[in-house]
Amino acid sequence: MLLEVKRLKKYFPIHKGGLFKRQEGVHPAVDGVDLLLRKGETVGLVGESGSGKSTLARSILRLTEPTSGEVYFNGTNLLTLPKEEMRRMRQKLQIIFQDPYASLNPRMTILDIVAEPLDIHFSISREERRERVASILQRVGLGPSILNRYPHEFSGGQRQRIGIARAMILHPELVVADEPVSALDVSVQAQVMELLADLQETFGLSYLFIAHDLSLVESFADRTAVMYLGIIVELAKSEVLYKHPLHPYTRELLSAVPVPDPRFRKKQERPGAPETPFRPHCDHRPEEAPRLIEAEPEHFVACHLRTAEINRRSREGFH
Repeated sequence: MLLEVKRLKKYFPIHKGGLFKRQEGVHPAVDGVDLLLRKGETVGLVGESGSGKSTLARSILRLTEPTSGEVYFNGTNLLTLPKEEMRRMRQKLQIIFQDPYASLNPRMTILDIVAEPLDIHFSISREERRERVASILQRVGLGPSILNRYPHEFSGGQRQRIGIARAMILHPELVVADEPVSALDVSVQAQVMELLADLQETFGLSYLFIAHDLSLVESFADRTAVMYLGIIVELAKSEVLYKHPLHPYTRELLSAVPVPDPRFRKKQERPGAPETPFRPHCDHRPEEAPRLIEAEPEHFVACHLRTAEINRRSREGFH
């Protein structure tokens, strides 16, 4: 197993008051998440804005320090590593950011932007540095002629390719793609997704792919996890989850996906407030959040009603 996340939590303090602010509680952005990711696999992470997807990804990489939990990468708990050891581990863990405009330093050349991870982790000659940057830029569809140019000279799709080159320059094992195509035109999205798939096949990468476009995740991810209010409420193989969702929130998300056929009309609903309609539908108890259980083979759901149903079946089978 490449990545194993156990009961990961990230709580942000809530402060109120004027000059002398006082803490009056916490916001559970990530509230006890369990997740597995195998070598060479792509796990899609979907959910509405504010569900905790990006916070989960950043907590796994320790770009945001988690409140508690465990994150095992190749058997090593990342959350217990000292700063220097974690820095070395980052050679194998990289991230592609959502905004190709904000993620590139406008004062740095493309050569320096893409070479920055090399400068942090290795001491190599200027010639080798330049050769390695030119090689990875060529691999993502950009030529070495852009090395001395600046980010403002490129389109959004080209900038995202530069960001991908920066993430790939160290040949990582796990790449977190945090909505990497959401800021791009549809035609460019397809090109970037094809590039990501090609890089995965070439380098044996594993992806944690975050997106709000459910149709995009369905075609790209091996398995899909659905996140809601800081927890994963459903996890299954993508083709199974999209055809046979078990959690009411997943069904609501899928019902909101537009269908490109003017003759087809369906009821499209947006997810309701945090207390409705999903928690009542899953018999949510405030003192006990539901845990992921295997409702069907390799199909996990966090829902008290499903847990009760499985327990009932087990008792009936036992007797």
